[in-house]
Amino acid sequence: MIVRFAYADSVTQEGGNAEDAPLHIAVGHVKTLGKVLADNSDVVAHVQCGIIGAYGEMHDSTHCLNNPTSIAAILKAYFSVLPSGTQVAVRTPMMKQMLEKELSKTEILRVAHYDDCFLASATDMGTFGQTGVQCTGSGTKFDVAKGGP
Repeated sequence: MIVRFAYADSVTQEGGNAEDAPLHIAVGHVKTLGKVLADNSDVVAHVQCGIIGAYGEMHDSTHCLNNPTSIAAILKAYFSVLPSGTQVAVRTPMMKQMLEKELSKTEILRVAHYDDCFLASATDMGTFGQTGVQCTGSGTKFDVAKGGP
């Protein structure tokens, strides 16, 4: 099972995102939910970080959580409650690369990425930047998803 949590499952009628949670609430919820995930780790393939923005797609946060510092805090909350072999995926390879300054080497090895826009366009709607698939260089052969050769 692949799991993702989100506060907002829609956009507003005005076209803006429905509200997600402030960081301290998001971290608290991750720690609570993480215990359930850990208890069921035998059926959890990996966890998508989610939480941030509409549908948990990790962009357009109403509480400005889509930045490396806030994402790292949420990831660390997951890491504190999930088994060490469980990876947590972020939205893009570039996001993982930005997190290398916020996380330890051991933590960054637990970060994978997921592609919400698989085959939606040549760049999967920006998942791999504007030039297509590129390897971030920080992954391992055990990553859930990884661009490049």
